[in-house]
Amino acid sequence: MKKIFFISFSLCWVSGFAQNLTCTDITKFDDPLMCTNGESNACIAIEADKSLPLGFYSNLDSLNDIHSDISSGMVIYHLTFKTGSDFSDRVLTIKSTRALFPVRLQLGDLIAKESRTYSVALILCYKPAMDSALTKFKAGEYAAAKTLFKQAQECKYDKPNDGVVERNLLDVDSIMRWQREAEEYAQLLDFSSAITCYRKIRTLNPKDEINNKKLDDVNAQNVQFCEKYFKQAQKFYNYHEYEKALILFKNVSDIGCYYQDSANYMISMVKRAIAADKDKRGVFTYEIGFNASTLLPIGFQIGSYNTKKAGFYWSFFSNPQIFYAMRPNYPKSIAGSVGSTIGITFRPIPKKYDKVPIWFHLGVGYALMSNFKYQNAAGNTVNYNGETLTDQKLTFSPYHAIPFEAGITVKIWYFVLRYTFQYRFWFVADKNTCPMCEPYIHKIGFGFCW
Repeated sequence: MKKIFFISFSLCWVSGFAQNLTCTDITKFDDPLMCTNGESNACIAIEADKSLPLGFYSNLDSLNDIHSDISSGMVIYHLTFKTGSDFSDRVLTIKSTRALFPVRLQLGDLIAKESRTYSVALILCYKPAMDSALTKFKAGEYAAAKTLFKQAQECKYDKPNDGVVERNLLDVDSIMRWQREAEEYAQLLDFSSAITCYRKIRTLNPKDEINNKKLDDVNAQNVQFCEKYFKQAQKFYNYHEYEKALILFKNVSDIGCYYQDSANYMISMVKRAIAADKDKRGVFTYEIGFNASTLLPIGFQIGSYNTKKAGFYWSFFSNPQIFYAMRPNYPKSIAGSVGSTIGITFRPIPKKYDKVPIWFHLGVGYALMSNFKYQNAAGNTVNYNGETLTDQKLTFSPYHAIPFEAGITVKIWYFVLRYTFQYRFWFVADKNTCPMCEPYIHKIGFGFCW
């Protein structure tokens, strides 16, 4: 137990002595400061920085006669000692509040009228560490700089309480974090964010040539990718792929490169094109139908003509005679027609390839043809002459059909043209009984879109 205690005590004493040696230094000058010491006395001058308070103690003297002078930021202490062989073992102890242990100076047997000068200073801990740290910092060696800043932070005796080393440590931590983030952004091809990180580093350390070189490289890569994005976005725009173009133009704008102003202008153009494209999907047309010899039904159709997915439409057609049949008196025979179809619309050519949008449409429906006529009591067809005759009555013969149709629609700005070919399957046993039941008709429509 005693052996362990002795070893521990020795280690503590040695570490304390070493700490003291690293903090205090005493230098003897060959050219001493002259001081008045009397005929039988010797004079010792101790020079120290005025920020270093000193206290003195001699094992053989009372040291009551001590005075000091201040010159150029230094304080000089004048100590007078008696001389003689009885003072051969004289030891001067120098104390300071900034030193862990006092320093002992062996003066020995001083000679009368002798004058010696000693300079007492703390061996700097903070300044060498800070100077080395700043050198590493400016060179961009941040890991080494951080180690040295921490050493300076741990200096107990000459570290000022100005917070400089703490701010430098925060700057080093920020820079090292931005370096990691910049490399990650560069690997993800997010050069804009990488540039932001490198610029932050340059703000804290403009002399970091390594960082400045990386910033130049990333700027060059950013310009290349920016140009590539912009040209690809223009291709998407020319092919009417507005959603893709908008994404790339926004990327160019966010990057902030040479094409930023052009990208911002194109963003507004793309947004207008998207809005216009969405606003023109609904279509309404007025239609006229005819066959080889006769003008047939008139009507309308309304539907959706989408850019990518299929749309739907509905059409209605009739002729004026169907309305005339509703009147109580009409002097002619009537061939009335009415019907309706529903179908799908689709765009056969992708939007990026056609400059003038076109759609195909396919549909099916129902058609009715009725032959309205006046008959007398004998069953003969007569023309109504405007007189009320008891032997005349209005009869009609309905004929039914299923029409199949196909066609094309062309959109030009806000207007559309529509052509439809319709083939009708009539449920008639003898076609001669329904001469007005044409097997096909053509329909031409014109209208607008929104």
